[in-house]
Amino acid sequence: LTYRYFTGHRSQCLLEEEEPEEHEEQEDDIVYKTETGTVYHISLKCPSLKLNILETTFAEVGSQRNENGAKYYPCEHCARGEKPERLYITTDGDRYHYRLNCSGLKRTIIEIRRSQIGSLRPCKRCAGSETGGSGQ
Repeated sequence: LTYRYFTGHRSQCLLEEEEPEEHEEQEDDIVYKTETGTVYHISLKCPSLKLNILETTFAEVGSQRNENGAKYYPCEHCARGEKPERLYITTDGDRYHYRLNCSGLKRTIIEIRRSQIGSLRPCKRCAGSETGGSGQ
């Protein structure tokens, strides 16, 4: 099989007589990461890539916990100055935000080749099953 550099799609070479055996994990498969992420994702449908943003208040945020039981701390990007009436949190994050348009509340997703992941570790949610993890 040959690979097209610009698309990553395989095409059958007419000179090959038999197909090489398939590997479960291809070195140049496409995986995904966020701009500032420390993990890679094998699926764009991973819950970690889709933010679930909730509104809250200062009075409520102290008693709220994320899905892992952690409390929320001020965002290092936007939680400065006068305290607004409403705050924004995510179900899997650990920061509260003053602004809905804060860079901490968006995901810039980048496609990379598995061979380029470097020191990134697999996401426990979507890549956990391929590494023997629980997937959560």
